[in-house]
Amino acid sequence: MSAFTASLGLDIPHQRQLPLIPRDNYTMPNSFPIERRDQKSIIAVGVVFSVLPAVAVGMRLVSRRIIRRTLDWSDYLIIAACITVISYWATALAGVVIGGLGFHVGEIIDMYGHVEVEIAFQISFALQILWAVAGGLYKVSILLFYIDIFPTLKRWGRATMVVIFCYTLSTALAALLVCEEVEDNWDYENLFQGKCGDRILVFRVTGALNIVSDVVVLLLPVHNVLKLQLPLYRRSVLLATFALGLFTCVISIIRLATLSSLSSRDFRDTPYAIMQTVIWSGLEPSVAVILACVPLLRPLVLRVRGGVISSEARTKSVSANGRSLGMSAAPRALAYNQIRDSLASGMPTPMTRVHNMEAMLISRDATPVTDVELGMIVHMENAS
Repeated sequence: MSAFTASLGLDIPHQRQLPLIPRDNYTMPNSFPIERRDQKSIIAVGVVFSVLPAVAVGMRLVSRRIIRRTLDWSDYLIIAACITVISYWATALAGVVIGGLGFHVGEIIDMYGHVEVEIAFQISFALQILWAVAGGLYKVSILLFYIDIFPTLKRWGRATMVVIFCYTLSTALAALLVCEEVEDNWDYENLFQGKCGDRILVFRVTGALNIVSDVVVLLLPVHNVLKLQLPLYRRSVLLATFALGLFTCVISIIRLATLSSLSSRDFRDTPYAIMQTVIWSGLEPSVAVILACVPLLRPLVLRVRGGVISSEARTKSVSANGRSLGMSAAPRALAYNQIRDSLASGMPTPMTRVHNMEAMLISRDATPVTDVELGMIVHMENAS
């Protein structure tokens, strides 16, 4: 067992002893084998939940384009949150491949030396910052959306944004300042020399405050939704749409429970101990970004639905015309002449009726109103 492993109190079988590698002679990180379940879980979850938020944001932007509405700060911030989420998962995957996440500290030292341990702790530190930034971005984006559709929420929404900003900043500063020097968060020689405060306590406090902020953001629009002059079932569907944010709250609670189960001894073995925390910490903003886009997808849903209706009507029309055209030459000529005369006179044909229906659905999206349908909200450019 290496001296450093013994100082951590970790009883890990010794494999082979490597001398400390001077930083000046260190060229590039080594690649760790992907052989443990937690490593494979981070890779699988990271890939899936990098793609899904990107798809959701892309669909949101397409919906904006359909109704010819320019992007606002809510859109820009959710794009920034999506980029931060993808950066989080990319960092986590790098931690698995070159940082040794999933292996005990002693195993990392025995495989490649102490520099990889520093890389593992650097990646852990970066994940804390990215998690805090992603959370602040998606919450402020949601609050701006609330203010946009419910102007009466402006005062409370802005006050909540200030609180969210202060919380996000304090979370990032806590990660930066918990040690005497920022480098002490990962420096091999100073990792456990008493130069850092209680990092586990910091994680628990920031995690608890994160849950409180999630609940506040979730409950903020409920009163306004209940006051809408809508049929009960529509209000219920709308509330259910907003209540999707409960998934984010549940994930935040699971994340805090995972953090709370760690001890100071576990933190000494961070690359191995934080695997589940890394997954839940990434899932929270990923799911939140997806759910923040759902209420704004109505124009795209109507466009797709209109396309399906149009396609079905065209199929029926072609089928009906095909049957009539297959009877004899005289009916074929008669059918052709009827369509030609209808087009020339401006009378509606089955095809023109289908196109008119599609145009009506699209123009309905362009109507400047605040509409509620299918459990989704779209706020247009101006009030009707």
